[in-house]
Amino acid sequence: MKINPTLSVESGKVVVLGTDLYAGKLSLKIEGPSSKGPKNSVLIVDVSYSTSSFNQDIINEVVAYQKGLRDGEYLTVIRYSGEGTAKAIVAPTRLTESRSAIERAIRSGLGLIGTTVFEEPLQLARKTVEALKAQDIAQIAILFTDGLPVPTRRSEEAEEAAALEAARLLGLGGVPLFVYGHGVYYNPEFMLALAERNGGGFYAHSSSTNDFHGVFADIQEAANKVQAGGLKLEIRADGKPVGRVFRTTPQLSLVGNGKSVVVEGLYENSVDLFFELPTTAKEIDVNGFINGKSIAATLKADRLSTDSQITFALALAAHAYSTGDMRGAVDTYSAIGAEELATEAENSLAPNERRAFTARARSVVLKDPKKGIGKGFRPNDGKNLINLIIALVQDKGNVIIALDDGQYNRHTRKTVEPDFERDPNSPAMINRFLAHESHFNASIAGKIYGFKVDANGHRERTERDRTWSLFVHNSQHVEKISAKLTRDTFDKLLAGELIAAGESYSPSRVYEFDLTGLKFTSSRWNATNMNLAGRLKQDAQLTFLISRLNTQIKASKPKVEKEEWEKPYKEPAKDSAVVSAVTYKIKGYADAALQKEWDANEKFGGTNYSKSVVEAMTWQEAEKARSEVWVLREQVRFLHCATKFAMEAQGFRRYFSDEKTETRKGSAPRNVSTLSTAGVLIERRAWQETVEW
Repeated sequence: MKINPTLSVESGKVVVLGTDLYAGKLSLKIEGPSSKGPKNSVLIVDVSYSTSSFNQDIINEVVAYQKGLRDGEYLTVIRYSGEGTAKAIVAPTRLTESRSAIERAIRSGLGLIGTTVFEEPLQLARKTVEALKAQDIAQIAILFTDGLPVPTRRSEEAEEAAALEAARLLGLGGVPLFVYGHGVYYNPEFMLALAERNGGGFYAHSSSTNDFHGVFADIQEAANKVQAGGLKLEIRADGKPVGRVFRTTPQLSLVGNGKSVVVEGLYENSVDLFFELPTTAKEIDVNGFINGKSIAATLKADRLSTDSQITFALALAAHAYSTGDMRGAVDTYSAIGAEELATEAENSLAPNERRAFTARARSVVLKDPKKGIGKGFRPNDGKNLINLIIALVQDKGNVIIALDDGQYNRHTRKTVEPDFERDPNSPAMINRFLAHESHFNASIAGKIYGFKVDANGHRERTERDRTWSLFVHNSQHVEKISAKLTRDTFDKLLAGELIAAGESYSPSRVYEFDLTGLKFTSSRWNATNMNLAGRLKQDAQLTFLISRLNTQIKASKPKVEKEEWEKPYKEPAKDSAVVSAVTYKIKGYADAALQKEWDANEKFGGTNYSKSVVEAMTWQEAEKARSEVWVLREQVRFLHCATKFAMEAQGFRRYFSDEKTETRKGSAPRNVSTLSTAGVLIERRAWQETVEW
């Protein structure tokens, strides 16, 4: 590669959380070939048993990936699982118009095997790329996994250390490594470390198989802009080594310190490096090698631009989040006005959300340094009911001990069961969220345990489903919750001030939460960046799927005479009131469009729900699937309703426009307005409704 580097440096102060920090930026651009030349894509695919639910999906994605490569490019496919299983099922092959043999090799070679190790396939990738080095072909590697290292011949720590070294050596050989983690069971810190130790690619995440194609497309797009080559530099400011050094493209990564900076693969023949300084520097010394050619330069530093200050702060926040300092990340985002990122970081509580945000936060500096920057809202808002309930329910290690007997119907009248006696020594088992589609109601649901008592006083052990209406038509119904907590949940609730400062953690302690006077939600939930459009779409998809499963159950379940049973007694209504009802829905997203989309994709959460598959189900299988889908829909609905509540509380007119009144025969007049976001049009319909109390 021709070496005519252009270098520039900046230096200056960045104020974060009231503290003066100092940063530098080194920008380097090389005149060299474009990214149009041939590449060798090395796909390293996990085929351990834990991938069984989506094995066919990933096979299809690998086939699709090779179809997206141009004739003349190269493809290598390595499958791996436990020790001794790594194998190149497609050796480095130059692609032509005829690729049927490659597709057959992929489909037959990616069958399930066993456990998971990472060093072996990475070492095999190193050996494989050697065959093309003499031809001066750019090469990239993509490692896909859903799990943790499970070695049988050495410790997990030894396996991780060996894999990190293999990733580093792959990078030193000029091969950027893109690390793709799927699901909730892999270790995101280890995946991130593999990418950073390699120095060239980045870390990506997906929670759903529906995202496979998009993530692979993002990686392929980035890989097409990466040129072979690298940097090995020492950076000094006014004669002293600088601190930590971050690379921002194609994704934020920590690439060393002033004494040793290693970057493999140049993104669009350029790289921006941000580094920590003890104070503003006047001169920056750059010494080392660029693509094997030596460089020694002393550069006068320009003033650090506003955009560079923002990007440096974003880098610090993203690095803090991905290394476990969620509070520091949230505060840093808020301090610079990046409210969209602060909101997501604050509310990414479940494991899959944490992984997704880790990947997103590290990509934001690539896509748009100013994304989400603005005044926004900056309340100290961890202390609200939504955050408490999400923290309690989404961590299955928590045990909710005490609630009242619960079970309210839509109009808040309570179920009364004279023949049921609750066991005070058995905790309630809470397992899902509930939210009404149009009313301002939010609940949690699960089971309570006790005894069924017959007329003779005989007691038989039993359980009952229960719903606890936390919030009904702007009125609170549950005053207290008590629970045993995991350490992770305790730390979150402590940081959110839902547990008092100074409280100590004990796994056996029962913590009590007083809900009276606690805000239901907060302004940080009030923006469309909480994935409102995506969750509304998912709600509609799941509702359609429930309807499809109901049709199959009705068609296949034998008709039997209904057993007589005594309907639970409802307390009589004592009063009535007029309440507000509001729905948010994606305009035009109706059954016909959903059916077409579903039968094209056929998958949801790794399960095939196409029309032909559902129609082949027994009624028992369809009922089980409906139960699983229903629980998922309620979780999705709880989250988008939380956003809706907050948007309404802040004043919907700041989001929605084009108001009009819609009158339909037999229904109350409805106020209709619209919001354009994320490529869709969300319709808001609001009306008044009389309910009984």
